[in-house]
Amino acid sequence: EYGKPIKFYQASSSEMFGRMVEDPSNENSPFYPRSPYGVSKLYGHWITKNYRESYNMFNCSGILFNHESERRGHEFVTRKISDGVARIKLGLSDSISLGNLEAKRDWGCAKNYVRAMWLMLQQDKPDDYVIASGESHSIKDFLDVAFEYIGIDDWSSYIKQDPRFMRVKSISVPEKKGNLQNLYYFIYHPGVLDQNGGDTEVYPTKKPDHVPSGEGDAFDQHILETMNFHQVQAERGKQ
Repeated sequence: EYGKPIKFYQASSSEMFGRMVEDPSNENSPFYPRSPYGVSKLYGHWITKNYRESYNMFNCSGILFNHESERRGHEFVTRKISDGVARIKLGLSDSISLGNLEAKRDWGCAKNYVRAMWLMLQQDKPDDYVIASGESHSIKDFLDVAFEYIGIDDWSSYIKQDPRFMRVKSISVPEKKGNLQNLYYFIYHPGVLDQNGGDTEVYPTKKPDHVPSGEGDAFDQHILETMNFHQVQAERGKQ
């Protein structure tokens, strides 16, 4: 009546789960934010849902777990590691200061999460989705892959643990199961995440042609791509 129909995407966050009531979490899990950021994201999430239900608007919220790229700021641990390892490789540094090496996160590839956002807006009906890789990895796992890239197996002498970087909480994530094994990213939809260990299904069922499938470990692949970028950047800075 008033022109082209509008579709609205709102970026929610896994921080809304905060203190986990259910593990792993899905779209139907209760929220318990434990930070001002999580509280503010929860307001945006609920107001988006409210307008969708009250005014029949095409509003979607993507509840995103950590998604990384080479453009991450240095205040984030993933960028801190990739940049630090590249600098060690080039002789520009001899150590990296980190916090809890046992902390686990679900790290996905940002470009694929953006693709998932677009897919949400292509559905017939609007809904909310958890977007996650389906795997949790520790800081140690990240360090293993990053240092392996520069030919170092034992990285312990290069890491300094600093209590200032310790965090008291950790968010659990869904484990990758069943037919999700071959996807680069996963979109969990209400009702399909079986917390008792059964198979899950991916939604939407249409997989983008450009998404790699069955081509090695997505976690490793993403770190290697980021490491390559940061090594090039560090080399340019050295010149």
